[in-house]
Amino acid sequence: MKNTGTFRSVAATASLSLALLLTGCDGLPGVQTTSVPDAKAAHAASLSPKVDASALVEAGYLTVGLRTSSSTAPFCITSDGSQVQGLDVELAYALGDELGLRVKFVDVSDAGSSLGQSCDVVMGMKGSDTNAAVLAGSYAESAAALFRRGSTGVAKIEDLSSKKLGLQAGSVSEKTLGNTGLVVERASYSNLNEAFADLEAGKVDYVLCDAYSGAYLAKAYDDISLAGTLDAPAAVGVGVARTNSELFSAVRSALEAIQSNGIMDLERTRWVGSLESLGAGAQVRNIPEATTSAGSATGSSAGEGTDTNAAGVDGAGSNAVTM
Repeated sequence: MKNTGTFRSVAATASLSLALLLTGCDGLPGVQTTSVPDAKAAHAASLSPKVDASALVEAGYLTVGLRTSSSTAPFCITSDGSQVQGLDVELAYALGDELGLRVKFVDVSDAGSSLGQSCDVVMGMKGSDTNAAVLAGSYAESAAALFRRGSTGVAKIEDLSSKKLGLQAGSVSEKTLGNTGLVVERASYSNLNEAFADLEAGKVDYVLCDAYSGAYLAKAYDDISLAGTLDAPAAVGVGVARTNSELFSAVRSALEAIQSNGIMDLERTRWVGSLESLGAGAQVRNIPEATTSAGSATGSSAGEGTDTNAAGVDGAGSNAVTM
């Protein structure tokens, strides 16, 4: 995986787009053209680090760990050229700008052993991922969520009973369903794109998948919306080594800054549309407990996410999303 990403934060992208525009205009009186490399160099030169070099893997850089083997759209999408984009990437660049640091990316598989060694932070972590890390703040939630046509709020148990539900066989969402006593007709799919197409066509009543993967796909439809989650949403955020108190405080402040200045909302809207942060109120109430062993659900490690990444956004399963 390349150590440099494809996309910049909102502010940086705007400045580089302006540079491209000016470069393409010949002979405009009073306008000085700037090349993209020069714009990048000027941006880097304008940064003033807010974190001491001793708290970083490499001075002047926020080295960001991306778990490309277990993260998918909309969080981290890897193209054929090994370039990365997604919500994790955009927010990492925004954090770098707030911290006065340039940003580089590295691929990590184990956050606990990578933090402080090959990277400063790991995106897309849950608090339960490792004892060696702590979340400096969150920007998303992980939960198995229901999607349906129309927008009538969180579904009720009677809405779900005996309905046809589309999901990916072997996914973490199917395992979550298997841990409940819900009585539904299951329709299995090889990827979520097919499931959402059938939902739109009225061939299934609901689709069950990771909340953010579903919201990412729902953007392509005018009438598909979230109908609640089966499990309690778990915070997903930026992991920092538990022993690095200086970086923890700095990243936490930077996250608060991009929340207050609107950048986080802009990026969330870009990737997951109108999906709001998921709290306890998003969970379907009074879900019956399973009356048989949860082992009846297929719990294989096929992932919930994109075909290009072939892994799950929550690291536990997968729903393939064709890009």
